[in-house]
Amino acid sequence: MRVCQPARPSERAFTRYAFRLYGRPGVARACLALQDRAGADVNLVLLACWWGASGRGRLPAAAFARARRALAVWNRDVVHALRRVRRALKSGAGARPDARSNSLRRRILAAELAAERIALARIVAALAAPAQGQPSAPARGATRASAAAIGANLTAYCRSAGITLDPANRRALVAVALGAGLAAATARRAFRAT
Repeated sequence: MRVCQPARPSERAFTRYAFRLYGRPGVARACLALQDRAGADVNLVLLACWWGASGRGRLPAAAFARARRALAVWNRDVVHALRRVRRALKSGAGARPDARSNSLRRRILAAELAAERIALARIVAALAAPAQGQPSAPARGATRASAAAIGANLTAYCRSAGITLDPANRRALVAVALGAGLAAATARRAFRAT
């Protein structure tokens, strides 16, 4: 008789899910709003959704803390540095943007995306302990259990990161949850004011 071991997080599955979710209508804007307004780590927001959608259940706050520690230096020294340069070039960096600066900005964006992929891999490595439950490919719409887990994981991430659930952040979280497949009423209920 063969015993099934709980599945470990898959870097490939997480990366594919993260980029697909980020590309859904309204999700990128909501993630960037959380990043710029509240200091959220977009990759950890995407992790919260993937963990629940993949059937792994609720992710404890300690796991978010472990992932944040694994990313701290990489984010500060690489991802955020690339983002600052890219944004400076977009605004002209002291001069009007031109073809050369726009070309450089596109190359830096490609480097930033590559750095984000490495960050996703570091998250998976930080959470390499066996998962609680077998993951499955996320369906287009979330099941009741995965919807509850997605909402709980997003809330747990916000608490662990010190992100307040003010009206603007709640709206952004609802948009992310909708992108993750939650029904509109479920997403709004998950992040209503308490």
